[in-house]
Amino acid sequence: LFRSATQAPDGWMSPMIDARRDQIFAALYHKKGEVLEVLIEEQAEFPEKFIQKMKDLPQIDFQKVTYLGSG
Repeated sequence: LFRSATQAPDGWMSPMIDARRDQIFAALYHKKGEVLEVLIEEQAEFPEKFIQKMKDLPQIDFQKVTYLGSG
């Protein structure tokens, strides 16, 4: 478990928690070194719609995304 995003390994990460009403509260970040880039802002969304937003980003490799949280 990482205490902060700066301790996480480089790559894509998506923290997700249950937002109730069949939604998740999630975001998508890319970390490289000390730089943490926000690719999708934090938001409450239906899981299918959030995944579609991720698919709409051509630079994402789903095999390499680290998913965090209870979402």
